[in-house]
Amino acid sequence: MATVCTEEFGALARDEAAGLGYPGLPIVLIPHPLGDRPKEWTKDTAHKAVEEIVHVLTSPAEVLAREYQGRYPPSRGTVRYRPKFR
Repeated sequence: MATVCTEEFGALARDEAAGLGYPGLPIVLIPHPLGDRPKEWTKDTAHKAVEEIVHVLTSPAEVLAREYQGRYPPSRGTVRYRPKFR
């Protein structure tokens, strides 16, 4: 399995994976944001990510778990629930 997300959400993806019992889940990070980018930029970004995605799809899970454990930046903080209606 290959999980791909933008850099902005890398820490969140890591925290969610760890919370679900997959602390070494390989997550391929791509630049953020994706919206309003030229077609050529999008193609170039995809081509750059393909090598890592192929590596994730073709490597043993044990190797990937060691390789990706602790690889991502720390979370910026805690999400706080704010009710819309009081």
